[in-house]
Amino acid sequence: MNFVTVWGDYGRIEGKKVFMGVAQIMLDDLNLSNIVIGWYKLFGTTSLVSAAELSHAQLTHNLQSSRRSSLASLESLRTLLS
Repeated sequence: MNFVTVWGDYGRIEGKKVFMGVAQIMLDDLNLSNIVIGWYKLFGTTSLVSAAELSHAQLTHNLQSSRRSSLASLESLRTLLS
């Protein structure tokens, strides 16, 4: 599992960056032979739970649930754009 930190750049002149969240990405579940495009839920620092505290079944369920809602969001965006 990888954790990706996302920062927002709101000040071009000052270079001010704001922490937006952390995404959990299960690389073993991705087919990286093709370009991968997806939506990932951002978690704040207080909502993160270490992988050691969760069972594999819980992690898989959380990932599948997040992926389903991400795909639904992506489909609704495609519908709006078409």
